[in-house]
Amino acid sequence: MIKTIHEVFVVEGKTDTQKLQKILGPNVKTLETHGLRLDQEFFAFLNQLNHQCGLIIFTDPDTAGQKIRQRLLNVLDGPVKQAFLPKTAFNSKKKKKGVAEADDEAILTVLNQLMTFDACQSDCLTWTEYLKLNLNDKKQRDLLAQKLHWPTTLTSKTFYKWLNWSGQTQEKIRILLED
Repeated sequence: MIKTIHEVFVVEGKTDTQKLQKILGPNVKTLETHGLRLDQEFFAFLNQLNHQCGLIIFTDPDTAGQKIRQRLLNVLDGPVKQAFLPKTAFNSKKKKKGVAEADDEAILTVLNQLMTFDACQSDCLTWTEYLKLNLNDKKQRDLLAQKLHWPTTLTSKTFYKWLNWSGQTQEKIRILLED
């Protein structure tokens, strides 16, 4: 039986996501903060995910990463798991010391203490159902995003991932769109 990581990782950027995908597999769930430009819809979605499957905050150990971590902790409801990299996780010759630059084994050691696993489940919403609901249309997607209190700036692919991560089914989406 295939197992999946239950929690969603909150990381700073694309290279952090790529690093986790390299270590944990391509289906690891990550949300990127892209710095401190976080909005209320992003926080609302994070809270929803935190209550549903849990979050692991995994930001860089630098000042910017600490600020992002603190901002997240200030707005998230309930307990949140946090991953911290020790100084020994980095090659001393590298100037940048972030998640993307850390030793793979050190990351695994830190995360193995935090992750929980589920039996692999199929998506709640298939891509075919997504298309039947016309969610590839920006106007339809924006309407649903507003009802879910999510950002309307999400790409179609990201929106599809978020729907599945938050457990939205075709029936739930139909009801929301009919209101």
